Amino acid sequence: MRVLIAGDLLPGSMREDEPAAFDGAPIARAIQRQRTPGESLRLLASVPPEEIPAWAGDHPVGPAYAALRVAADRGRGLLSEPARKVVHDTITRHRGRDPQGGPTWPAESLATLTEDDRPGAALAILAGLAPSRITEDDVTGWRTDRYTDHCLLHLLAYGAITAVRSIEADLTG
Repeated sequence: MRVLIAGDLLPGSMREDEPAAFDGAPIARAIQRQRTPGESLRLLASVPPEEIPAWAGDHPVGPAYAALRVAADRGRGLLSEPARKVVHDTITRHRGRDPQGGPTWPAESLATLTEDDRPGAALAILAGLAPSRITEDDVTGWRTDRYTDHCLLHLLAYGAITAVRSIEADLTG
C-alpha cells in the first residue's frame, strides 16, 4: 500500500508526450513555474548552525538536511518514552535496513509496550525499516479519532529519519 495515497487514486499520465490531466489547474501552474536554483534556501536561514552535520561542509544540503531532521523529530512527541526507546533500539539494531523478518516481526520488538503504545511504535518502525509493508490497517489502528493526517506524516517521518540517522552513523562512523 502507498501509505499516503488512497489505493483508488490514480495519477494522470506521466508521459511527456501526453498532456497532464490537470493542465490549467493552480497546482499545474505551480509545478511548471520556472525556479531559480537556491531560491528556497532562505527558508532554511533559521536552522541552528549546531544542527548542520559536519559532513555537509558549506554546501546548502547541510541546512536542508538539518531542517528535515528537525521537522521529522516532531513525530517523537506522538510516542511515549518507552515506545520511542523501542523504535530507536529496533531501527538501530537493524542498522536502518529491512530485516526481512517473518510474520512475528516487528511484534517481537513491540512485546514490552502497552497495547496503546504498540500501533504508533509499529508504524514508526515500519516507516524506518520496511515502509512498503505498512498497511491501511496499520494506519487506521493507530489513527483512531486522536490523530490527524498531519500527525501521521510526523510519525512516519520520525521513523524514517531514525533509520537515516542509523545509516548516517555507519557512513560517517
